[in-house]
Amino acid sequence: MRLPFAFIQPEFLFWPLVALVVGWWLVMRLRKTAGIWRLRYFAMPRSWLKYLHDHVPLYTRLPWELRAPYQDKVVNFVDSKIFRPGGTTDEIPESVRVVIAGNACLLLLNSPADVIFPNILSAQVFPLDEEEPWSKSSAVPILWDEAKKHPLDPHNRGRENELTVIATALGAKALPHPLLLTGWARARLGEFTKEYPDTLEKVTAGEPADIFAIATEIFYAAPAALRDTQPALYNHLRLFYKVDPARWPAKQ
Repeated sequence: MRLPFAFIQPEFLFWPLVALVVGWWLVMRLRKTAGIWRLRYFAMPRSWLKYLHDHVPLYTRLPWELRAPYQDKVVNFVDSKIFRPGGTTDEIPESVRVVIAGNACLLLLNSPADVIFPNILSAQVFPLDEEEPWSKSSAVPILWDEAKKHPLDPHNRGRENELTVIATALGAKALPHPLLLTGWARARLGEFTKEYPDTLEKVTAGEPADIFAIATEIFYAAPAALRDTQPALYNHLRLFYKVDPARWPAKQ
């Protein structure tokens, strides 16, 4: 008895196999470029919701209609990004990955579902007491405060007075603490300046990256203060992030 397809010559199978491999490589390359590396087949676990409730302060203020798409983005972020241990860190626990993703995805609430920081391939996590972290341009460096379960922006370390001046100029009495969003705001700075090229220079003197990062913090943590003191900047941030946190309830 002859095996099925035994009459097909081997050379006729070569090119279909080559086409299959090349096609698979192209699909994975496109997914990597879009920031989506692996398909996700699971919904958000209950333990992840507890991490968001306990360690992502803004989560409890999200309107209910935003929570489902936000949770999808958190799952997508954890699944698509690489979490690299830095310094003396040996591994990144699941809880840390979820909290980092939870803060990052607050800046993507009404963005398309498949846009999860496409230019950022990884998050590099260092202990809080680590020296100045090194990071590739495709990674966001993060300091992890294990005691408070908070991710911090290493760019702000030792610059509290300078950043407080910026916060005061923007209308906030004090800088929101801890700084949870600045690293991800810096990653989106280029998009904002492309849409509103002269906005940051008009607000106050200083580095555009610092102004935008602190403005993002105040936009989410103290939106009424920013809206009252810098209405034009608030409106641009509202259009850019596609949310209006001044209208959100104090807590859901």
